[in-house]
Amino acid sequence: RTRPLKFEQQLVVARRERSALASDGIADAVLARAGLFTEHTLAIDPERYALVDALKSTLGFSDEQPELHQLHTHLSDFSASAARHAGVMRQKKALLAPLADKARSAIFLGIYDALVCGVVAPHLASRVAGTTTVHYACMPTLRVQHPSELATIRPHVDGMYGLQPGSLNCWLPLTTPLPASASLHIESAPGREDFHPLRPDPSAPAGGTLFCFYGRRCVHYTVPNSSDCTRISLDFRVVPGPLFDRENRLAQSGYYSMAAISPSGSVFTKKSMGTISSLHGLPHAGKPACVVSGGITR
Repeated sequence: RTRPLKFEQQLVVARRERSALASDGIADAVLARAGLFTEHTLAIDPERYALVDALKSTLGFSDEQPELHQLHTHLSDFSASAARHAGVMRQKKALLAPLADKARSAIFLGIYDALVCGVVAPHLASRVAGTTTVHYACMPTLRVQHPSELATIRPHVDGMYGLQPGSLNCWLPLTTPLPASASLHIESAPGREDFHPLRPDPSAPAGGTLFCFYGRRCVHYTVPNSSDCTRISLDFRVVPGPLFDRENRLAQSGYYSMAAISPSGSVFTKKSMGTISSLHGLPHAGKPACVVSGGITR
């Protein structure tokens, strides 16, 4: 199938930036040895980590309203046309505004912290020797991929946005069904170019499958969502303590919270909270600038 010229041009840039990041050396070696260099999944208990219900409650959705995969029906005069995209984005930002309210989003954020401490941090500690701390985005980025004629995320690698070596992406879809065109498309390892949509097993519950991949150097993107479903997902970045760079610009900006293992070595707990900013996406602000070879772009 022929891909649009603009997509191919963006893919060329992403490949170039991926190549420029190929000297991650120690971090790459550690992740490869730990089995973290390649896409993998973690099973999540959506009853214990009830992010779907917490999100609906935070946004003020009642049980009588449509399910989250029909969220676009909450927008007045919704249209998937490219001409209406800007207006839809304004409405979407207003709809998600409660997430920027510290009091209203407290339960949601608490469950997110518990997920990192209870599932993600122990997973990293079991793979990377000496991991007693895990640094993670203090607020997950909420993605709302509504039906659209436009692809909302171009081909890119997260190293273009200043993500440090050893930074892993975690991606958690909260809605079912998840059509291919509504999902995130990735390559399973840097340079493999086996691009495919991330899709949980059809029998898995909403919020029950967490995908992990090395987004700093794996190209990923979206395509126009030609389905009649909205995909809502969370994505966040995590760094095992032994690989954490305190001088990285994201670390300096307060992007990360930190979880640390207990003295008994049995559980992780949140020890410090970062600073929520535009780097954490909607509704906090728009996209941050990305730095590519030869200058800054967006």
